[in-house]
Amino acid sequence: GCSTRSAGVAYRAAAEHALLPSDALRFVLPDFNLPLGIAFGSRGSFAPLYLGIVPLFAALYAMNDRRSLARFFTWLFWAIAAVAIVGSPVFWVMGRLPVFSYFRLPDHWLFVASFASAVLAGFGADRIGRRIQAGDVVSLWRWFYWFGAAVAAVLAGVITMNVIIHFFAEHVVTAAKAVFASTLYAWYQPSGAVPLEHYFGIIERYLPDLYQYVWLGEPMVLGAMLAVPIGLAVLFLVFTRPVLRPYAPAVLAAAALLNFLMVKSFDYTSVPASVAAGEPPTVRVLRGLPPGRVLPVLSEGYEERVVRRHYRPDRADILGYRLAMMLPNTNLLYGLPSAVLKDGLEPLAMTRLTTLIGGEPVVGVARAFTDDEEEAGRLLAERRGLLDFLGVRYLLSGFPLEGGGFPKIAAVAVGRSAIPVGIYENPTARPLAYLTRRISMVP
Repeated sequence: GCSTRSAGVAYRAAAEHALLPSDALRFVLPDFNLPLGIAFGSRGSFAPLYLGIVPLFAALYAMNDRRSLARFFTWLFWAIAAVAIVGSPVFWVMGRLPVFSYFRLPDHWLFVASFASAVLAGFGADRIGRRIQAGDVVSLWRWFYWFGAAVAAVLAGVITMNVIIHFFAEHVVTAAKAVFASTLYAWYQPSGAVPLEHYFGIIERYLPDLYQYVWLGEPMVLGAMLAVPIGLAVLFLVFTRPVLRPYAPAVLAAAALLNFLMVKSFDYTSVPASVAAGEPPTVRVLRGLPPGRVLPVLSEGYEERVVRRHYRPDRADILGYRLAMMLPNTNLLYGLPSAVLKDGLEPLAMTRLTTLIGGEPVVGVARAFTDDEEEAGRLLAERRGLLDFLGVRYLLSGFPLEGGGFPKIAAVAVGRSAIPVGIYENPTARPLAYLTRRISMVP
């Protein structure tokens, strides 16, 4: 495999996906991720942190609870945050200790923090209920003011971002390019080794990447934002209406349940059954061709770099594209042989070999291609011997490969976005098996 248990990885790779300060927004905006990790040098964490508005208030309030068990979970939460935060010296030390040296990715520890915060929400709800029923809401108001201001600021920020990106995106990108070119470029690249156009490409795709996390047309984002005023209103009414005080625990629990349904009901991607169960157009073409191994060429990188930016596919088209490109293991759905496989037990040498011919790299394996499609085609042609050795007869690619001596035998358009995928042939591929009457063993 390619984990630290196999051949080891550099510390920078092992420490990827750390907790960023911006990840705190996921307590209110559950799917938020800072695109490219700018400016923290890490892609950020993907661990679930969302509790809901009322449970979040309860968890924060419980951190001031003097009960020993509540204090334990408070310290546990902050200890795990100290391990997972980007640049954590604690994680660096743990990487040099027995047993812990086999762990990578700091956000893998965050499930403990999620558990601790859920327990704290329970302690907080109990404490809030007892305070309200006793008529002691003075301290609750102080917490409510600060909490309400913070989550309302997130809501206002999301609405502002939607307005800016929807109406002024081009002006913002143009201004950002001008500022970067006139001031920051000389600081980032005093030698000019990386061309200015590279950074312009990052600026151009940054806003669209950010938009997908704050777009109010996304049901989960809209549900999370509607949960903010609803949650604050529930807390306000429970604090101010004496008639609700005897039922405070039940009201808070009902609000948390409603919040969960509003947000988590949309946390699972759904696509039409016809996309998932049907045969992609590339598979239908391949079934009519002589048998041979298939290789998806740089499919995942091309999807992020080109498909999502230029074709704006919805979730159904993204899945359709991935199935049409026969990403690793999806070939098993159709009974077609593939040159790549995603398996934790795959030898590292085989992973490196498939990376050299266009397979996507994994942790611990250096990239063998750049984002330059013309250069990728040239490198693939230079490594034709590896393709022949592995019996790769067909290549699936979104960018042209004819220049490398791989004739195009078919072209298909995937989904409503009409994402183009070409099917190319490697005529010199070796057979997957040989038949012979006699075998001679060479000593």
